[in-house]
Amino acid sequence: MHICLSPGGPSLFRTDAPADTVMVGTTDGLTVLSRQGRDGDWQVSRRALEGRHVDALLSEPTSGTIIFAGTYGDSIYASTDDGRTWQRRARASRSRTSTR
Repeated sequence: MHICLSPGGPSLFRTDAPADTVMVGTTDGLTVLSRQGRDGDWQVSRRALEGRHVDALLSEPTSGTIIFAGTYGDSIYASTDDGRTWQRRARASRSRTSTR
């Protein structure tokens, strides 16, 4: 599965073979679309992180086994199973004191 999200403009991603699965970040979570073969119709295969505004997606490039989803005003979530399950990956914020 390849992931691309471009809030600032168009994106282009090329592969040697046609994609059969795509993950889309939306204002109501993630939607995973799948199809059978190059000419197959796209179908919603699953949803995740419902109720969260997913505004960034990233596949960790070294191993390719971790997907991160950034959510607007909430947190960062990580998945190690192609987006089937997600774990919150944020620490509580700490206030900083200025030393000026």
